[in-house]
Amino acid sequence: MDIVLWIILGAVLIPSIVLAIFLLNGKGAFLLAGYNTMSDDKKAQYDQLKLCRFAGWFIIALVLWIVVFALGLSMQIPRWEAITLPIFFAGVFGAVIYANTGKRFHKKVDDVDESQDIQN
Repeated sequence: MDIVLWIILGAVLIPSIVLAIFLLNGKGAFLLAGYNTMSDDKKAQYDQLKLCRFAGWFIIALVLWIVVFALGLSMQIPRWEAITLPIFFAGVFGAVIYANTGKRFHKKVDDVDESQDIQN
C-alpha cells in the first residue's frame, strides 16, 4: 500500500514542484486565477514578479506539508491527522489573508506611472 501512495504522490508532487519553480522565476502569471482575467490596465497595477513568487512559495509549502503528512501516515503515527490538518488549514487561511490584505502585490505609484509612460 505504501508504494502505491508514493507513486500517486509523486505523480502529483513532481508537476507541482515544476510549476512552483516556474512561478518562482516570475513566469506563469497567466496561471494565477483572477490575475489572468484582469484587463491589461488592471494588471499594470500589480507587481507580477512578487505575485508569482508568492504563489511559487505557497505551492512549495503545500508540497512540503503533503510530504510530511504522507510520511506520518505511512509511519502510522497516532493522531497524525489531528496534528497536521490544523497546521494545513492555518497555513492556507494565513496565506489567503496575507495575500488579500495590505496591497502587498501592488506596484508603487512611481512604477505604475513609468509603465504607463512606456505604453504611451
